[in-house]
Amino acid sequence: MNSVLITAEFWQAVSFVLFLILVYRPVKKLILGSLDKRAAKIKNDVEEMNKLIDEVGLSLEQIKAKYDTIDQELELIARNTEREIDLLKKTFEKEITQYISQKTKQLVEKISADERKALEKLRVESVNSAIIVAGNYIEQMMDKTLIEEQLQLAMKSIQDKIRV
Repeated sequence: MNSVLITAEFWQAVSFVLFLILVYRPVKKLILGSLDKRAAKIKNDVEEMNKLIDEVGLSLEQIKAKYDTIDQELELIARNTEREIDLLKKTFEKEITQYISQKTKQLVEKISADERKALEKLRVESVNSAIIVAGNYIEQMMDKTLIEEQLQLAMKSIQDKIRV
């Protein structure tokens, strides 16, 4: 057994085992520390990602709520606009009908007035023509002094009838 303790291979094995024992603890601490740091970093990253996912989910819910609110407001605006359009259409139709009725009435009144004026003018012209014809006839039939008196009486009588 003495010869085993003296050999170089034995001392190499002992030194290797001592080296491993001496290096194992610091290397173990270093490796475990590094792994713990890496695990803590991964854990922090996962927690941060979860927070971001929660924030995104919350933001998405808020956006959906805003979208629903905007959609409801748009529907309300559309309904109100349709009501206003219908109201304006009815008002416009009523005003147009009144306007057409008023213009028709004015035209009928104007036509009636023009017709009365034309009839009056025709009557006056007819009377004047009748007076001239009668005057010519009487002139041919009677003497001049009597004609003037009769003509004056006839004109006065006709003018009185026209004024009535």
